[in-house]
Amino acid sequence: MAQYKNLQLIAYRVPTDLPLPAGNECDLVSLKLCKGLGTDLSPHLEELETQSEDALSRVTRMIAVIDRAMQSKKVSQDPATLKVFMAPEFYFRPKAGGAARSYTETTRHLVVAILRRVFAQKSLMGWIFVPGTIVWNLKGQTFLDDLKLDANSTKPLNNISKQDIVINTAMVGIGGHGMTSYDKLHYSEADNIDSKYRALLNKEKKTQKDGNATIFDLNVIEPQRPLFSEYFELMRKRNKDQCVLGVGDNRWFGIEVCLDHELRVLKSAYAEFTQTWPNNPPRLDFQLLTACGMRIQPHNVTVGEGHFILRNDGISCLPFDWKTPYDPSEIQRVTKVDNNGVLETTTAQNEATKEAWARINDIVDRIVLSGDLKLDATGVNATLCKPVYDKYGTSIESLDVTTKPLDPWFPQQLAVYRPLQLANF
Repeated sequence: MAQYKNLQLIAYRVPTDLPLPAGNECDLVSLKLCKGLGTDLSPHLEELETQSEDALSRVTRMIAVIDRAMQSKKVSQDPATLKVFMAPEFYFRPKAGGAARSYTETTRHLVVAILRRVFAQKSLMGWIFVPGTIVWNLKGQTFLDDLKLDANSTKPLNNISKQDIVINTAMVGIGGHGMTSYDKLHYSEADNIDSKYRALLNKEKKTQKDGNATIFDLNVIEPQRPLFSEYFELMRKRNKDQCVLGVGDNRWFGIEVCLDHELRVLKSAYAEFTQTWPNNPPRLDFQLLTACGMRIQPHNVTVGEGHFILRNDGISCLPFDWKTPYDPSEIQRVTKVDNNGVLETTTAQNEATKEAWARINDIVDRIVLSGDLKLDATGVNATLCKPVYDKYGTSIESLDVTTKPLDPWFPQQLAVYRPLQLANF
């Protein structure tokens, strides 16, 4: 297996906070990325067409965009460089539909099966793929059946057995091996998932405004524990450690989705992960954040000094009070830690670190997406405003509301970053 010394981000910059039409299906036959697959994908693609044309268009576009990214002459061919292709949260979410705009369980399985087959190709060794998240639903009874509880234990849960549960799942492909996933643990108001579809009942915990979060995520959501939520917590815990992953012979990384970062899910998962090792557990070499309205928050970073955090974000409707500049994708390096954790990272908003941030975030190739590689944003506007907060940090009013055409406000493109040397311990 490989010994990785460098890291290169390839960010798929695409707005995902607004319900855009899925567009046309992309032809995969001519793609270099799919040459070695023959007709392996055909049965899954044909079945997916009967389930969701929206999902079919999105999954074929994702594969075509990855193929386009790999054609860039600025993508490193050095086998010691680990390439990270990352899309934002909510890429796989239908424009319309029931159950809070989500796919069926069958559609989710088909999308995962198609991507897993593509990512498992041995020619993709040296790549990590984060194709965003997929929003899907399943019946409460199926959700309960997965718990394999006895009849007495499930009795308090009968009231939800017929309702839909909506889950937001991050997907992570390890080139040459396949794909894994983990469910976002915390629901955000920005998710637009009604509380009746949530697998965990939530309550609001008022907090002081955090300038690194969006106006939507200023209210931290924490799980309650009514009769059945403890069972959901157990089920979630089952795959929580899957946000800690190994790649090659010598590197480990963690991934979070949006609000999970604010609530330190990776910190918690990594702490549990280290308990499974008898001695000398591996430390994380880098951290990934796929989001739709969440900046990197230093105190919630899990990696150590000198290590990188890579973020890709699909939010286009920004609050004016966010410090500029704003970049949909970025890399930050941890510059200061103490016994309590990370204190500082390089940011574009900090005068003391903005030059270092610029050096790290050197984009060496920008590939403008067009035709079938682009979501149709014709006639769609992004809304910008100045939020007014109460003493708890809750947005209670929007002032100076303005709109901008989504395209070119948020251009759809691939951003290929300069490779960076990974820190060692």
